[in-house]
Amino acid sequence: MLFCLYVYKQNIIMTRDINCFCPECNERFSSTYKEICTFDECNHLIHFECNSILCKICGKRRGIALKENPFNESNIKSIKKNPIKWTWVDRLRGVSRIFICIPILLSLFIRITFNFIDLDYLYWLNKYLCRLLNIYIKCPNESYYKLVDSSYKRVIVANHTNYHDILVIGFLLDSSTTVGIVALPIVKKILFGQILLTLLPHVITNEGNTFDKIGDFFRINPEESRLLIFPEGMLTNERSICKFRTGAFKHGYPIQPLVINYKQNVFDLTGFDFLCQEKINVEVTVCDPVETDESIESIEAIREQMARIGNFTLSDVSNKNYN
Repeated sequence: MLFCLYVYKQNIIMTRDINCFCPECNERFSSTYKEICTFDECNHLIHFECNSILCKICGKRRGIALKENPFNESNIKSIKKNPIKWTWVDRLRGVSRIFICIPILLSLFIRITFNFIDLDYLYWLNKYLCRLLNIYIKCPNESYYKLVDSSYKRVIVANHTNYHDILVIGFLLDSSTTVGIVALPIVKKILFGQILLTLLPHVITNEGNTFDKIGDFFRINPEESRLLIFPEGMLTNERSICKFRTGAFKHGYPIQPLVINYKQNVFDLTGFDFLCQEKINVEVTVCDPVETDESIESIEAIREQMARIGNFTLSDVSNKNYN
């Protein structure tokens, strides 16, 4: 009897939604190298340096936050970035890539200044960056044809590990097989993101209005058949997949899962690190579209399908700001 109660209690803990923001400092966990820990009762995450005994998510006084918790290890790993120790060879590779792409950057600056960028140039630049960064993409023909099929409207949902994801998917497309994108406002602050928003049909969404804007997208762009969204709403470890935000599914269109499976650590890459990685191997699998009844169960079924294909750990972390 006691054993059954113990298993039941642990099951409740393991299935509790975990916020991706520190409830004390409101900083996103996956944007810093700060140590992440957990409260010993409710299992919610917090930065260890915040040193609070009050869980603002629960609104109750909790036990001391623990650095180690066996029921929470996969949750912490899914969103905790760790600094990478590069060798001098790695850093030299990064510097050399900067020099190699200087002419391309100058050309890009001129094109942006005089508004001389089109879709053909965008996809050429995408493929150039993949070659420069040694990104090797494997996508079976069956998956490729499922991706570029334009005979029906659907929303493509993909796991989101790093900004490499855009390059990987873009490598499989061209100006005749483009897709619309759903992005957060932060994309406007990234140069490549600004170019994407200039040339591709898109939806800029904030918390709470995703499904309305997705429905509007197909009404405003009746010629478009594909809209890409990362339903986790944040970057996550390449070996895990976090909770999906439900707004990506409440629009009445079929859902087509797309799984990006990296063979190297790319989640921890930031800034200059992008240029230091020797090579990146990645597999892309595109599934058949599925209808969803917008229930949590049907959304979780899609996430579990993607986890099986990519051999991902299912994380309980969800992109919700409880403050």
